[in-house]
This record gives sequence, structure tokens and C-alpha cells, in this order.
Amino acid sequence: MHLLSILLFSFSSNLDNLVIGLSYGIRKIPIRAGANLLISSLIFLFTTLAVELGESCVAFLPADFSAALGSAIMIVMGCWGLRRFLKKRARHEKPLPCAAAPLRLRAAFLLGLALCLNNIGLGVGAGFAGLPALPCAVAAFVFSFAFLLAGNKIGNSRLSRLTGRFAEPLANLIMIGLGVYELFA
Repeated sequence: MHLLSILLFSFSSNLDNLVIGLSYGIRKIPIRAGANLLISSLIFLFTTLAVELGESCVAFLPADFSAALGSAIMIVMGCWGLRRFLKKRARHEKPLPCAAAPLRLRAAFLLGLALCLNNIGLGVGAGFAGLPALPCAVAAFVFSFAFLLAGNKIGNSRLSRLTGRFAEPLANLIMIGLGVYELFA
């Protein structure tokens, strides 16, 4: 089983949730359990669909090619995200504030859809690489819920500044590492 790959995929594809949780926590906006459950459920659904889409495409491609393609997608997305972060940092841009406050279910739904965009591309890549859809989606749900909760709880601490600053490049580096790992696994 690809347990390490599933965990790395889910961890890195949901680090944005930690940053979102921190952002709301810093502004003292609680993310209620219902909103967190809605966001994490959307991530579960879209991750499942994306990984299954990637798995379906594999049937039409040679096994070695599809695994290499999935790894390449993850590496390219990680590099693209890292490049975007470095460009933003070079321009000294501050992250955009989150959607609406307080975080109600409608805002949680929109935020969940936005967070799903990251998981769609990565999920297709994971499917190409041969990762199973249901375990990836369950792990993505768990990491999403945990990161939103943890980020929101530590939002007032000094740790939030450090974590928020390095979450985006860390997620991209992990995704690049996962792509390289899957390429040679």
C-alpha cells in the first residue's frame, strides 16, 4: 500500500487549510465544527472525484507512462506553487484576507470550494501515480479538518506567524518530494 504517499499527498494538499485556520484565528473568528465539517467534506468529495479521474485515465495509458505522468504533474504543481510563493515574496505582497467573517456555512461552502481547487489537480496527479482514491480522500478529509481546527486554535500565538509564513513553501516542497518519490517507487 502507498501509505506514506497517501499521507504526504494529504498533508501537503491541505497545508493551505492550516494557513486559513491561522488567518481566522488571528482575527479571532472561530471556525465552528459545522463549517469545518462542510469544508472537509467538500475536500473529501473533490479529492475522490479527482483521484478517480486520474485512475480512469490510467486505463488508456501504459502503466509506466501514467505513473510518470502523475509524478510529473505533482512535481510541476509543486514547482509552480513554489515559484508563485517566491514571486509574491519578492514583491513583498501580503496574503489576501480570507472570505467573510464570521465564518458561516455559506462562507464555509465558498471557502471549501476554493480550497478544493488545489486538491483537484493534485488528486488527478495522485490517480495517475496509482494512489487509491478512497484512502486519499479519507486522509485529505482528516488533514483538512485537523489543520483548520489546529490553525484556528493557535491563531493568537506567536507560533502562528512562523507557521503561516512557511506553510505554503513547505507544502510545495513536500509535493515535489512526493512526485519524485512516486517517480522512483
